[in-house]
Amino acid sequence: MKTALKSIRKLAQTEASSEHFVMFNEQIRAEKNDRGAAILAATNVENALQYALRRRLVVKEAQYESLFGLNSPLGTFDNKIRVAFAVKIFGEQTERNLELIRVIRNTFAHAHIPITFETEQVKDVCKFLVVPELLPPFSVRVDKQGRVIPRQTPRTERETFCTVCEYLAHNFVIYGSLCFQTHRPPPQDDRYEIYARPKPLP
Repeated sequence: MKTALKSIRKLAQTEASSEHFVMFNEQIRAEKNDRGAAILAATNVENALQYALRRRLVVKEAQYESLFGLNSPLGTFDNKIRVAFAVKIFGEQTERNLELIRVIRNTFAHAHIPITFETEQVKDVCKFLVVPELLPPFSVRVDKQGRVIPRQTPRTERETFCTVCEYLAHNFVIYGSLCFQTHRPPPQDDRYEIYARPKPLP
């Protein structure tokens, strides 16, 4: 049993590729139940944020459990948001989106009564979500003539929530991939090291 538990924990720690994120989003779209879709979409954002944090903080594999494990400093979505904001991975717009997503996710996960994205209180919170701009590179849809099909504006609260989650997850993966884990000393001064990192998200 110990081996099986160790193996499944390692599965949860496996770093996702861009293809994995695409497949994850396909699972979200296929989910019929609003509760399941909300939890999956928000978890995808948290996983992508964790990837960005790992790259930004240059976390080694041996440090993973002590930082991101259960009851560790970055073991909760809330703590990941706070630290990522503090180290300037993103600004106020993204922080607000993440806080709304976290609250909605927790409500769907823990509500004792049946709720959907049509529940009045959920709708009221979704109104404050802002669809972020996508960082390049990103995929585009084209028709049979090769013309780009414009992205549709979300029409329902569920579409808005899932779109914001998908775009944030995409941006965190791009951000993380741009964080170089190598450093170099500035010329003529070996007291400092320079790490390259992208500009903060909005």
